Amino acid sequence: MWVNMNAKNNIVLLFICCIYSCHSQEWVTVKLDSFVSISFPHKPQETGNAAINKVLVDDVEGLYSVGYIVVGFIPEGPAGLDSIYERMRQTIVISKTVTDVSVKTLRINGLIAREFNYKGKEGNGTPVIVKTLGLFINEKIYQCTYSTVDTVKYAVPLKRFLQSFTLSKDETYTQFTTK
Repeated sequence: MWVNMNAKNNIVLLFICCIYSCHSQEWVTVKLDSFVSISFPHKPQETGNAAINKVLVDDVEGLYSVGYIVVGFIPEGPAGLDSIYERMRQTIVISKTVTDVSVKTLRINGLIAREFNYKGKEGNGTPVIVKTLGLFINEKIYQCTYSTVDTVKYAVPLKRFLQSFTLSKDETYTQFTTK
């Protein structure tokens, strides 16, 4: 009887440990540059070159991607900034089999950003749902994208990923020039 109780207790303890380890996944924070950091569910694979800097991680919950492009100029006025975000939207529509694109303006630390939501298809034709956050600061366009086949099931990691996009408090940010 004592042996059976210990075996049952050990099975229960093992089950509790497995549940805890599955739900206590530690996310990895990556600093892209002196301005931006973001967290991933696993250590991301880094790719990029001098013009396009990108950090990627492919996960069972979806594809997490963040990167930036140095454009080398600051747009003139809010209309110039809007033009950059409109070009981002056009690039999304052109580069993918995309439907139902919606755009929302939001603020990150008081800076104007855009959130693009759309449906697309992977190379094999599988439908995906994509959310992209775009932010222009200091001559760089940052793009943070999450794509998945099931946004309901993976709503928590999506929210955690996008909310982890953080700007350094030690920097000064410029989005557009004023006359």
